[in-house]
Amino acid sequence: WKMAKMNMAIRGIEADFGAHQADTFTNDLFPHLKADFVMANPYLPQWEYIPDGEPRVFGDRVYVYGSHDKAGADSFCDYVLKCWSAPVDNLNDWVCHGDIFHTLPDRDHAADTDWTNENNQLFAPDVVEKDGRYYLYAYIINARGCVGVSDRPEGPFKLISQYKYTMPDEICCDGWFIDPGVFVDDDGRTYIY
Repeated sequence: WKMAKMNMAIRGIEADFGAHQADTFTNDLFPHLKADFVMANPYLPQWEYIPDGEPRVFGDRVYVYGSHDKAGADSFCDYVLKCWSAPVDNLNDWVCHGDIFHTLPDRDHAADTDWTNENNQLFAPDVVEKDGRYYLYAYIINARGCVGVSDRPEGPFKLISQYKYTMPDEICCDGWFIDPGVFVDDDGRTYIY
């Protein structure tokens, strides 16, 4: 996290933590640097807030999967995951694929989980391809994470199950895999790290 802040400050880009907090971390880490502006991220529209975006290349497109911060909110992440994509050869042409997974219902979608409530926001996900299908690994605050599947990299993703693992719950924090990274090995086995 500190390294991300340093990289943003060095490039003259500050995350949208609010002007006071952004000024504080820049002044503390790099007193001689001062960014001229505050922006949400360097590649998506400034009105979009996708923290911890996970990039993946499938075919000829780059997909970014992420949790979603509501503009003007006083907390991080809400109850949906989003997907954006762009052609590999034109990273200025981003397309929003909308909400791809939900832990709470909204006016347009039912919840994709039946064990979550207002205390279960979605944080940084990951997506991998295996045998022509796309698997979403979701980190759910205060609950066991889950896996969803789609025939398309942009989703939407349908719930398969909660995380299943063979290690003791105290080691796995009852299935709370924070910001999962997912790896599919050459033998086809999938690992969360």
